[in-house]
Amino acid sequence: MLLGLDFDGTLSPIVEDPSKAELSLETQDIIKALAAIPGISVAIVSGRSLQDVRGRVGIDGLIYAGNHGLEIHGPGLSYLDPTAVKARRALGWLAAALTKGLSQITGVIVENKSLTLSVHCRQVAIEDRETVFRHVQAAAAVAPDCFRISVGKLVYEVCPQAHWHKGSAMRWIDGQIGRQNTLTLYLGDDRTDEDAFRTLAHGITVKVGEPCETAATYHLDSPASVREFLYWLASLNQQGGQP
Repeated sequence: MLLGLDFDGTLSPIVEDPSKAELSLETQDIIKALAAIPGISVAIVSGRSLQDVRGRVGIDGLIYAGNHGLEIHGPGLSYLDPTAVKARRALGWLAAALTKGLSQITGVIVENKSLTLSVHCRQVAIEDRETVFRHVQAAAAVAPDCFRISVGKLVYEVCPQAHWHKGSAMRWIDGQIGRQNTLTLYLGDDRTDEDAFRTLAHGITVKVGEPCETAATYHLDSPASVREFLYWLASLNQQGGQP
């Protein structure tokens, strides 16, 4: 089985300051237990940079896909999207322009993740969020062939115009693992996870968070529910079941 897990909002609760997000020791332990089961590969698929999410999860031997799958690393696996690499310099310019242009708006966080850019609005006053979005649109419009904007949970993501997303990353990882008839299970909470839900329609897909329209087949309420589900999944192996 290939188990794909988003980080923020799925494994770890959403927090106002993204730098404060943490993985609980209980969740870390159950992921370790799952990864140790023969036949299960665990992939952490996040909008964070690969270095960032790997540091927060802190488990060796997993597959990590950062920047919405644009960079992937794991045992015997390595991928770096060439389109994203070419756009790095332009992304740096865009990050600098947004940091300057949004400097008067309280609470906004511009995060350059090298391959993608996040503009966080969770701490921005409601009446200022539309202004932030207009700034992001204007900055990205300078190079429309280079960048696209996606809207997440109080975050605007600026990504290169690469034909690659979380679903592409999961499909690539599945192909690299090389097992026959691998069951794919993916859990995520945000709009960018919908790409994975659609791509992995043949597998088991789980939307985390408030009920809403989704391409996922199943639903869990929160990261706490995800942890309980992962405990159950591991217990199947202990009882002789097949995950």
